[in-house]
Amino acid sequence: GIETAAIRQAAGKPAAGRIGLRLHVDDGRLWIHLSDDGRGLAIAKIRSCATEQNLLTRGKKCSDDEVAQLIFRSGFSTAEQVTEVSGRGVGMDAVRGFLEKEGGSISIRFLDEREDADFRAFETVIELPDKYAASLHAAMSFDALRTRLQSSKA
Repeated sequence: GIETAAIRQAAGKPAAGRIGLRLHVDDGRLWIHLSDDGRGLAIAKIRSCATEQNLLTRGKKCSDDEVAQLIFRSGFSTAEQVTEVSGRGVGMDAVRGFLEKEGGSISIRFLDEREDADFRAFETVIELPDKYAASLHAAMSFDALRTRLQSSKA
């Protein structure tokens, strides 16, 4: 996740985090790439929690890609406490289920070569049928039109 402003500044980063969003249509599919300039995916914590929950065998070597896939497992959570919004293990599995129902998918793609590091830079890649690109284009066009109308009233 994105660190606090103080931690980011101590690491030489700007206080505010940056979120990246890239969209493109290719071969009849809408691709959405989400990333940020935060610490990265907490691979060591995911691995540790999965081992404690007997989802990984202690001492058995699993790749970072295999470990990352655990965030999509129903009931899996790395949260230390259950709150109104986290800790129940319902989240990314629900996202994956929705996307698959709509003919899409979601995956984690590492952006670095730091296998076995505690944290890995990554992007989330969502793939959907291109019919969603038309809806997205219409929504973005509507937002642009609304912005222009609001600007002209000022």
